[in-house]
Amino acid sequence: MGDLQYTLKNQVSDESYMQGMAEQISLYVVVDNNRLQYTLVDDGRQKAVVMRDYHLLNEQPSEKVFVSGFFSRIFAEDDLLNQVKPQRVVLSVYSPVQSLVPAPLFSRETLRETLSLTNFPGEEDDVYSDIIVSANAHLLFSIPSSLSDEICRYFPGTMVFHASTSFIENQLRLHKHESDVRIAVVFRRKHIDMVITQGNELRFFNIFETESIEDFMYYLLFCMEQLQLNPDQTPVTCYGEIEKINANWLLGRKYIRNFEFGDKVDGVQLSYGFDAFSAHQYYPLFIQRLCVS
Repeated sequence: MGDLQYTLKNQVSDESYMQGMAEQISLYVVVDNNRLQYTLVDDGRQKAVVMRDYHLLNEQPSEKVFVSGFFSRIFAEDDLLNQVKPQRVVLSVYSPVQSLVPAPLFSRETLRETLSLTNFPGEEDDVYSDIIVSANAHLLFSIPSSLSDEICRYFPGTMVFHASTSFIENQLRLHKHESDVRIAVVFRRKHIDMVITQGNELRFFNIFETESIEDFMYYLLFCMEQLQLNPDQTPVTCYGEIEKINANWLLGRKYIRNFEFGDKVDGVQLSYGFDAFSAHQYYPLFIQRLCVS
Protein backbone atom coordinates (compact mmCIF):
# COMPACT_ATOMS: atom_id res chain seq x y z
CA MET A 1 0.00 0.00 0.00
CA GLY A 2 2.99 2.30 0.40
CA ASP A 3 3.08 3.40 -3.24
CA LEU A 4 -0.57 4.46 -3.34
CA GLN A 5 -1.05 8.19 -3.66
CA TYR A 6 -4.41 9.83 -3.13
CA THR A 7 -5.92 13.23 -2.49
CA LEU A 8 -8.92 14.45 -0.51
CA LYS A 9 -10.61 16.34 -3.33
CA ASN A 10 -13.69 17.64 -1.48
CA GLN A 11 -14.96 17.56 2.07
CA VAL A 12 -17.72 18.91 4.29
CA SER A 13 -17.72 18.91 8.10
CA ASP A 14 -20.74 20.29 9.96
CA GLU A 15 -19.99 21.95 13.29
CA SER A 16 -22.83 20.08 15.01
CA TYR A 17 -21.17 16.76 14.27
CA MET A 18 -17.68 17.93 15.17
CA GLN A 19 -19.04 19.10 18.54
CA GLY A 20 -20.65 15.73 19.26
CA MET A 21 -24.27 16.80 18.85
CA ALA A 22 -25.21 13.92 16.51
CA GLU A 23 -26.08 10.80 18.51
CA GLN A 24 -27.26 8.36 15.84
CA ILE A 25 -25.19 8.20 12.69
CA SER A 26 -25.48 6.24 9.46
CA LEU A 27 -22.48 5.80 7.19
CA TYR A 28 -22.87 5.61 3.41
CA VAL A 29 -19.83 4.64 1.35
CA VAL A 30 -19.39 4.41 -2.43
CA VAL A 31 -16.31 2.69 -3.82
CA ASP A 32 -15.35 3.26 -7.45
CA ASN A 33 -12.30 2.65 -9.57
CA ASN A 34 -9.78 5.24 -8.31
CA ARG A 35 -12.32 6.85 -5.96
CA LEU A 36 -13.87 6.44 -2.51
CA GLN A 37 -16.49 8.80 -1.12
CA TYR A 38 -18.57 8.67 2.03
CA THR A 39 -21.11 10.68 3.98
CA LEU A 40 -22.28 10.61 7.58
CA VAL A 41 -25.98 11.27 8.10
CA ASP A 42 -27.42 12.41 11.43
CA ASP A 43 -30.48 10.13 11.58
CA GLY A 44 -32.22 12.24 14.20
CA ARG A 45 -32.38 15.24 11.88
CA GLN A 46 -32.04 13.33 8.58
CA LYS A 47 -29.16 15.62 7.77
CA ALA A 48 -25.87 14.93 6.02
CA VAL A 49 -23.21 16.37 8.31
CA VAL A 50 -19.95 15.01 6.89
CA MET A 51 -18.72 14.20 3.38
CA ARG A 52 -15.28 13.22 2.16
CA ASP A 53 -14.32 12.45 -1.41
CA TYR A 54 -10.97 10.71 -2.01
CA HIS A 55 -9.37 10.27 -5.43
CA LEU A 56 -6.50 7.95 -6.23
CA LEU A 57 -3.70 9.77 -8.04
CA ASN A 58 -1.90 6.76 -9.45
CA GLU A 59 -3.07 6.26 -13.04
CA GLN A 60 -4.41 2.74 -13.46
CA PRO A 61 -4.92 0.65 -16.60
CA SER A 62 -8.56 0.54 -17.69
CA GLU A 63 -8.84 -3.18 -16.95
CA LYS A 64 -7.81 -2.56 -13.33
CA VAL A 65 -11.27 -2.25 -11.86
CA PHE A 66 -10.33 -1.88 -8.19
CA VAL A 67 -6.91 -1.06 -6.80
CA SER A 68 -5.89 -3.42 -4.03
CA GLY A 69 -5.27 -1.65 -0.75
CA PHE A 70 -6.93 1.68 -1.62
CA PHE A 71 -9.98 0.93 0.50
CA SER A 72 -7.91 -0.16 3.52
CA ARG A 73 -5.55 2.79 3.20
CA ILE A 74 -8.38 5.33 3.42
CA PHE A 75 -10.06 3.60 6.33
CA ALA A 76 -6.76 3.33 8.19
CA GLU A 77 -5.79 7.00 7.76
CA ASP A 78 -9.10 8.91 7.81
CA ASP A 79 -9.51 10.37 11.31
CA LEU A 80 -13.32 10.40 11.33
CA LEU A 81 -13.67 6.84 10.09
CA ASN A 82 -11.36 5.73 12.87
CA GLN A 83 -13.71 7.20 15.47
CA VAL A 84 -17.26 6.92 14.13
CA LYS A 85 -19.49 4.14 15.42
CA PRO A 86 -22.42 4.15 12.98
CA GLN A 87 -25.63 2.35 13.76
CA ARG A 88 -25.96 1.52 10.08
CA VAL A 89 -23.46 1.08 7.26
CA VAL A 90 -24.45 1.02 3.59
CA LEU A 91 -21.55 0.22 1.28
CA SER A 92 -21.99 0.34 -2.49
CA VAL A 93 -19.57 -0.50 -5.28
CA TYR A 94 -19.49 0.58 -8.92
CA SER A 95 -18.71 -2.67 -10.70
CA PRO A 96 -18.72 -2.79 -14.52
CA VAL A 97 -19.15 -6.56 -14.29
CA GLN A 98 -22.93 -6.50 -13.92
CA SER A 99 -26.10 -7.88 -15.43
CA LEU A 100 -29.77 -7.08 -14.96
CA VAL A 101 -31.96 -10.18 -14.62
CA PRO A 102 -35.80 -10.25 -14.59
CA ALA A 103 -37.17 -11.66 -11.34
CA PRO A 104 -38.77 -14.75 -12.97
CA LEU A 105 -35.36 -15.80 -14.33
CA PHE A 106 -33.43 -15.17 -11.13
CA SER A 107 -31.96 -18.00 -9.05
CA ARG A 108 -29.69 -17.44 -6.08
CA GLU A 109 -28.15 -20.87 -6.62
CA THR A 110 -26.81 -19.92 -10.07
CA LEU A 111 -25.54 -16.36 -9.57
CA ARG A 112 -22.11 -16.90 -11.10
CA GLU A 113 -23.43 -18.91 -14.02
CA THR A 114 -26.08 -16.30 -14.82
CA LEU A 115 -23.63 -13.40 -14.60
CA SER A 116 -21.17 -15.30 -16.82
CA LEU A 117 -23.72 -15.40 -19.64
CA THR A 118 -23.07 -11.72 -20.39
CA ASN A 119 -19.90 -10.87 -18.43
CA PHE A 120 -16.58 -12.30 -17.36
CA PRO A 121 -16.28 -12.37 -13.58
CA GLY A 122 -12.82 -13.39 -12.40
CA GLU A 123 -12.36 -16.82 -10.90
CA GLU A 124 -11.53 -15.22 -7.57
CA ASP A 125 -14.34 -12.66 -7.70
CA ASP A 126 -17.28 -12.74 -5.31
CA VAL A 127 -20.72 -12.49 -6.92
CA TYR A 128 -23.56 -10.50 -5.36
CA SER A 129 -27.16 -9.70 -6.23
CA ASP A 130 -29.46 -6.77 -5.43
CA ILE A 131 -33.23 -6.58 -5.64
CA ILE A 132 -34.62 -3.65 -7.63
CA VAL A 133 -38.20 -3.67 -6.40
CA SER A 134 -39.62 -1.11 -8.82
CA ALA A 135 -38.19 -2.97 -11.82
CA ASN A 136 -39.10 -6.47 -10.60
CA ALA A 137 -35.53 -7.42 -11.34
CA HIS A 138 -32.19 -8.32 -9.78
CA LEU A 139 -28.84 -6.70 -10.48
CA LEU A 140 -26.02 -9.24 -10.43
CA PHE A 141 -22.43 -8.06 -10.10
CA SER A 142 -19.00 -9.17 -9.00
CA ILE A 143 -16.06 -7.61 -7.17
CA PRO A 144 -12.60 -9.00 -6.41
CA SER A 145 -12.44 -11.17 -3.30
CA SER A 146 -9.60 -8.94 -2.06
CA LEU A 147 -12.03 -6.00 -1.90
CA SER A 148 -14.65 -8.17 -0.18
CA ASP A 149 -12.03 -9.09 2.41
CA GLU A 150 -11.14 -5.44 3.00
CA ILE A 151 -14.80 -4.55 3.48
CA CYS A 152 -15.38 -7.41 5.92
CA ARG A 153 -12.29 -6.43 7.88
CA TYR A 154 -13.71 -3.00 8.70
CA PHE A 155 -17.44 -3.74 8.61
CA PRO A 156 -18.14 -7.40 9.41
CA GLY A 157 -21.55 -8.50 8.18
CA THR A 158 -22.18 -5.34 6.14
CA MET A 159 -24.28 -5.88 3.03
CA VAL A 160 -22.62 -4.86 -0.23
CA PHE A 161 -24.73 -3.25 -2.97
CA HIS A 162 -24.09 -2.15 -6.52
CA ALA A 163 -24.08 1.64 -6.64
CA SER A 164 -26.40 1.63 -9.67
CA THR A 165 -29.15 -0.25 -7.82
CA SER A 166 -30.36 2.85 -6.02
CA PHE A 167 -29.90 4.92 -9.20
CA ILE A 168 -32.33 2.70 -11.11
CA GLU A 169 -34.74 2.52 -8.19
CA ASN A 170 -34.71 6.30 -7.73
CA GLN A 171 -35.39 7.04 -11.40
CA LEU A 172 -38.35 4.65 -11.45
CA ARG A 173 -39.82 6.22 -8.33
CA LEU A 174 -39.31 9.77 -9.56
CA HIS A 175 -41.12 9.24 -12.86
CA LYS A 176 -43.58 6.43 -12.13
CA HIS A 177 -46.60 8.64 -12.84
CA GLU A 178 -45.24 10.02 -16.12
CA SER A 179 -45.97 8.63 -19.56
CA ASP A 180 -42.96 10.06 -21.41
CA VAL A 181 -39.58 8.39 -21.79
CA ARG A 182 -36.80 9.88 -19.70
CA ILE A 183 -33.04 9.31 -19.76
CA ALA A 184 -30.75 9.77 -16.76
CA VAL A 185 -26.96 9.61 -16.88
CA VAL A 186 -24.39 9.49 -14.09
CA PHE A 187 -21.00 10.80 -15.20
CA ARG A 188 -17.95 9.26 -13.59
CA ARG A 189 -14.25 9.46 -14.33
CA LYS A 190 -14.11 6.91 -17.15
CA HIS A 191 -17.65 5.56 -17.16
CA ILE A 192 -21.22 6.67 -17.63
CA ASP A 193 -24.23 4.89 -16.15
CA MET A 194 -27.39 5.23 -18.22
CA VAL A 195 -30.97 4.52 -17.19
CA ILE A 196 -33.95 4.91 -19.52
CA THR A 197 -37.43 4.74 -18.01
CA GLN A 198 -41.01 5.20 -19.15
CA GLY A 199 -43.33 5.58 -16.22
CA ASN A 200 -42.78 2.59 -13.95
CA GLU A 201 -41.07 0.59 -16.72
CA LEU A 202 -37.31 0.19 -16.93
CA ARG A 203 -36.52 0.20 -20.63
CA PHE A 204 -32.72 0.22 -20.50
CA PHE A 205 -29.75 0.18 -18.15
CA ASN A 206 -26.05 -0.18 -18.81
CA ILE A 207 -22.59 1.03 -17.83
CA PHE A 208 -20.29 2.27 -20.59
CA GLU A 209 -16.56 2.84 -20.43
CA THR A 210 -15.55 6.18 -21.94
CA GLU A 211 -12.16 7.44 -23.04
CA SER A 212 -13.32 10.69 -24.63
CA ILE A 213 -16.30 13.04 -24.71
CA GLU A 214 -17.21 11.65 -28.11
CA ASP A 215 -17.72 8.23 -26.49
CA PHE A 216 -20.42 9.63 -24.22
CA MET A 217 -22.36 11.18 -27.09
CA TYR A 218 -21.94 8.06 -29.25
CA TYR A 219 -23.44 5.78 -26.60
CA LEU A 220 -26.24 8.20 -25.81
CA LEU A 221 -27.30 8.72 -29.41
CA PHE A 222 -26.89 5.03 -30.21
CA CYS A 223 -29.22 4.04 -27.38
CA MET A 224 -31.75 6.66 -28.43
CA GLU A 225 -31.64 5.39 -31.99
CA GLN A 226 -32.16 1.78 -30.90
CA LEU A 227 -35.20 2.76 -28.83
CA GLN A 228 -36.44 5.15 -31.54
CA LEU A 229 -36.21 8.19 -29.29
CA ASN A 230 -36.06 11.73 -30.64
CA PRO A 231 -33.15 13.90 -29.33
CA ASP A 232 -35.40 16.93 -29.75
CA GLN A 233 -38.11 15.48 -27.52
CA THR A 234 -36.58 13.07 -24.99
CA PRO A 235 -35.12 14.82 -21.92
CA VAL A 236 -31.71 13.78 -20.60
CA THR A 237 -30.93 14.45 -16.93
CA CYS A 238 -27.29 14.54 -15.79
CA TYR A 239 -25.74 13.66 -12.44
CA GLY A 240 -22.25 13.25 -11.08
CA GLU A 241 -19.06 14.70 -12.52
CA ILE A 242 -20.40 17.17 -15.07
CA GLU A 243 -20.65 20.96 -14.90
CA LYS A 244 -21.55 23.78 -17.28
CA ILE A 245 -17.89 24.36 -18.15
CA ASN A 246 -17.45 20.65 -18.87
CA ALA A 247 -16.96 19.48 -22.47
CA ASN A 248 -19.59 16.77 -21.97
CA TRP A 249 -22.14 19.42 -21.04
CA LEU A 250 -21.35 21.57 -24.07
CA LEU A 251 -21.56 18.59 -26.40
CA GLY A 252 -24.80 17.39 -24.85
CA ARG A 253 -26.41 20.80 -25.24
CA LYS A 254 -25.42 20.76 -28.89
CA TYR A 255 -27.24 17.53 -29.76
CA ILE A 256 -29.97 17.19 -27.10
CA ARG A 257 -32.66 19.86 -26.83
CA ASN A 258 -33.64 19.05 -23.22
CA PHE A 259 -30.25 18.44 -21.61
CA GLU A 260 -30.41 19.31 -17.91
CA PHE A 261 -28.94 18.80 -14.46
CA GLY A 262 -30.72 16.68 -11.87
CA ASP A 263 -31.99 17.99 -8.53
CA LYS A 264 -30.69 17.06 -5.11
CA VAL A 265 -32.00 13.96 -3.39
CA ASP A 266 -35.27 14.27 -1.49
CA GLY A 267 -35.57 13.12 2.11
CA VAL A 268 -32.25 14.32 3.49
CA GLN A 269 -31.10 17.82 4.42
CA LEU A 270 -27.61 18.92 3.49
CA SER A 271 -25.27 20.80 5.77
CA TYR A 272 -24.44 24.35 4.70
CA GLY A 273 -21.04 23.10 3.53
CA PHE A 274 -22.68 21.42 0.55
CA ASP A 275 -23.63 24.84 -0.84
CA ALA A 276 -20.18 24.86 -2.44
CA PHE A 277 -21.19 21.98 -4.71
CA SER A 278 -23.83 21.57 -7.39
CA ALA A 279 -26.99 19.73 -6.35
CA HIS A 280 -26.41 16.93 -8.86
CA GLN A 281 -22.73 16.35 -8.09
CA TYR A 282 -23.10 14.05 -5.07
CA TYR A 283 -26.51 12.69 -5.97
CA PRO A 284 -25.01 9.18 -6.61
CA LEU A 285 -23.73 9.13 -3.03
CA PHE A 286 -26.91 10.25 -1.29
CA ILE A 287 -29.29 7.94 -3.16
CA GLN A 288 -27.52 4.97 -1.54
CA ARG A 289 -30.02 5.50 1.30
CA LEU A 290 -32.57 3.81 -0.97
CA CYS A 291 -30.74 0.50 -0.58
CA VAL A 292 -32.20 0.15 2.91
CA SER A 293 -35.42 2.16 2.61
